Amino acid sequence: VTNPASNPPLLSALSRHFADGGFNLKNLVREILNSHTYQLSAEPNESNRDDETNFARAIVRRLPAETLLDAQCVAIDAFPEFNGYPEGTRAGQVRGVQRVRTRDKKAASADRFLKTFGKPERLLACECERSNETTLKQALTLIGDEGLNNLLAKDGNRLSKLAQSGISAEQSVDEVYWAALSRAPTLDELAAGESLVTSAGSERFAALQDLAWAILNSKEFVFRH
Repeated sequence: VTNPASNPPLLSALSRHFADGGFNLKNLVREILNSHTYQLSAEPNESNRDDETNFARAIVRRLPAETLLDAQCVAIDAFPEFNGYPEGTRAGQVRGVQRVRTRDKKAASADRFLKTFGKPERLLACECERSNETTLKQALTLIGDEGLNNLLAKDGNRLSKLAQSGISAEQSVDEVYWAALSRAPTLDELAAGESLVTSAGSERFAALQDLAWAILNSKEFVFRH
């Protein structure tokens, strides 16, 4: 009741498809991703410029707290610790942010990130408990959060492996872009990234951290549809 469907017939159709497909979640996701509606551009035109409820175009929104943190972790291939959860737990699997401050700084950092970006404590059965507001604290967290810095510098992550792999600077930059944005870098992005990595010499790991940090702070990464 507190979270009504914006398009009840569509929700009913998807529910029937889910049930008819044996409650196979991957099958449901495939149906959605292959739909014309899901693949619509975010670029507005005269007929859908003011329409934000009928799926006439893709609406660009900031990634939710859990999705944003998990996307960072997948891009870097390093994962944080959460209070009361085993190692390797994804942010999307965490029930709610912790109310009690912990002495474990590593674990506290991940929970603090989720709280900053609006993940609720789940004390209410209402989506209204979640905050999707954009705040200055979020910007400062992305720029200088200790947790993100630890993930970027973590030994054995994607950046560390690329730095030790012996592949060219161009290939390293290309892989970082594909891992973070699911696309190849533009010619200008490739040139800038290649120059950064090449000029770093033996400090290639640090240069790749700087490159990944810049990408993870980009609007393209934070605001996806």
